[in-house]
Amino acid sequence: MSRRQHVNVEFDPQVRLFHQAVLLHELNHRINNEFSSAISAVSLAAAHSSNEEVKLTLGAANELLHRQGALFQDAG
Repeated sequence: MSRRQHVNVEFDPQVRLFHQAVLLHELNHRINNEFSSAISAVSLAAAHSSNEEVKLTLGAANELLHRQGALFQDAG
């Protein structure tokens, strides 16, 4: 029977900070992409609607998405 050994690797604090920065950058990039996708989907739905009330409502939703995306970008 073989015994599994757990290896505990301690990273240098600078390496750990670098890894955290890379992960945060990737997370920021993915969230920004999600905002862009949502904005595009809402814009497309508004453009294809013939109902003026729907267009206004989707336009308002789109403005909110733009504002939230901008706030998130500013924080990143």
